[in-house]
Amino acid sequence: MRAFNRLASLVLGLLLVAGGVLLAAEAIMVLLNRPPVLVPLSSWYDWLRSVTLNGAVVLAVAVVLAVLGLVLLVAQLRPWRPVRVPVTVDDNWYVQRRGAEHGLVRAVDDVPGVTGAKAKVGKRWRCRVWATGDADSRADVDAAIDEELNRMSVPDGRRVRVKMARLRRVT
Repeated sequence: MRAFNRLASLVLGLLLVAGGVLLAAEAIMVLLNRPPVLVPLSSWYDWLRSVTLNGAVVLAVAVVLAVLGLVLLVAQLRPWRPVRVPVTVDDNWYVQRRGAEHGLVRAVDDVPGVTGAKAKVGKRWRCRVWATGDADSRADVDAAIDEELNRMSVPDGRRVRVKMARLRRVT
């Protein structure tokens, strides 16, 4: 979401700067009694006088802006996964979420007979781990996850869900 926010703010900023420069140029041209730079003021003024608030153009623009605003509001209010999660070493110590996920994946992939591990870490160390392997290796996967989380000094109130898929044998 950070990339979207940065891109949206860049586009909005550029539009505002361009609109401000255009408005200033048009105002200077009006003061100098010169023809407009880009916007034909007389035709715009005539068109704006003919448009009423209950016209189709006004309604369409209002609906589009309302939908766009609602989409942006929902996107911003959606709870996103944290960038960092706290550890028990000290009150101000944190671990990067992506680094913790990569550490869990490495620990699970190191278990013999287990491949294709994926991990997601959420708020308050809610972990989800997916892996492919034999059903016999489930205890080893749980032990590897616990060992990795203890190595990272994760608090005790963590919740870990592990889903194991069976290996497909090709004969």
